[in-house]
Parts: sequence; structure tokens; C-alpha cells
Amino acid sequence: PTVLMIYVIIFTLLNIYLAFRTLENIAIHLPQPALIEVEEEPTEDIVEKAEKEDFNEANLLRFKRIEFWMQNHKEEWTNNTFGRDRLCEAVGYNRHLILQCVRSQDYNNVHDYINRYRIEELKYLISKGKISTLGEVVDAGFGTVQTARSCFLKLEGITLDEYWNQKKIM
Repeated sequence: PTVLMIYVIIFTLLNIYLAFRTLENIAIHLPQPALIEVEEEPTEDIVEKAEKEDFNEANLLRFKRIEFWMQNHKEEWTNNTFGRDRLCEAVGYNRHLILQCVRSQDYNNVHDYINRYRIEELKYLISKGKISTLGEVVDAGFGTVQTARSCFLKLEGITLDEYWNQKKIM
């Protein structure tokens, strides 16, 4: 009975490990949400009204307000010290509310959301030839090349070096 119990425990742990490995691979390759262009910032009155009627609509309106701010304050998020707390301060929402809004739009967390903007800026700078070495990724808001590489791989599914080489050939 003891050996059988040990076998069941080991078999269960192995199955749990394999399940999480499979889920991790699936999660990494999920498509990332596209950045949406927000023409006009939703007013606080509209958001408050939506909070009373439809929770999901309120989250979408708050997210659009965050998007509007991000689209109009590029100089802020291209600074590598910009993070979740400064975003909270800028849009006037607390950490929980921002995380809730960002997750409602399929982002894992606020850092992934901010890094999505930085990745798009980096891709733009590379495609326009505005950076000549990977050391210049700080222009897109990353603190180090290693951070840019790991974020790029996580959000784009290919390495930054592969993307760089593809764009330099063109």
C-alpha cells in the first residue's frame, strides 16, 4: 500500500507538471490584443453611468481613457522609469482598477500593456531606420537590451534579433 501511494503521488505530480507545461506553451503563443485608436476620451460622467448599468462597459470605457492617455503622452512611456504607478497617477485610477481594465482587454498585466506600446514603438523605429544598433532600444522606453529582448519574445513570438535581421535585409 505504501509503494502504491508513492506511485500515485509521483504519477499525479508528473501529470500536473505536464499539464502546466502544456498550458504555458499555449499561453505564450496566444495572439496579443491589438492596440486600438481612441479618438476621444470618455468623460467621467459616461464612465460613472456605465458603472451602474454594465460592469464590462465601464471597464471598456476606462480602458479607452487609458488608451487615449497612452496615445497622447508618448514622451512619458518612452521613458524607461515609466511604470504602473505613474500610469495610475496620470489617469487617476488606482492599481486595482487599472489592472481590471487592462485584463478585461486580454492583457496579462499592466506591464505587458505598457510594453506592448514600447514594442510597437521599437518596431516602428527599426522599420524606419531610426535606430542603427540594438543598444538604442532605450529610445522606445526599455531600460536594457535584455529587457527589450525578453519582452519582444514574449509579446511577438520571435526574438528581437530575428526581427532586427529580417528588417535589416529588407
